[in-house]
Amino acid sequence: MSGDSLRWDTRSAVPRWLRVASCAVPLLAVAGLVADVARHAPQGRVVGQVVWVLLTGTAAYLANRRQEVVVDATGIRMPLRRPVAWADVDHVEQPGPWDSVVRVVAHDGSARATGLPSRFAQDVARIGDKPLRR
Repeated sequence: MSGDSLRWDTRSAVPRWLRVASCAVPLLAVAGLVADVARHAPQGRVVGQVVWVLLTGTAAYLANRRQEVVVDATGIRMPLRRPVAWADVDHVEQPGPWDSVVRVVAHDGSARATGLPSRFAQDVARIGDKPLRR
């Protein structure tokens, strides 16, 4: 957190072993593809290996890409979701003992999860100049 903004890297929610495995599996798939091409394997098997390399490579990219939830004076920006402007927010919901993420409540009463851990609820309310209530 710096000044009046908060940035949360969503990669920290992915366990380290999963990030390592998601990189190792595509590498093993490429090795299998090279071995099949070197052995002159049937064309169907090579095509299957190419598809497997593409699928595991995509999964590795999704698991390891950098995405941030950003809270600043303009609003809240979340990966793959529409941003929330502070003008649309009525209040920040006080997290309960079992809540895992910060939620903001719009003027129409609908709540939206931000993806930030619940320990940041006070910071989000302070940055947006919104009350923190149940």
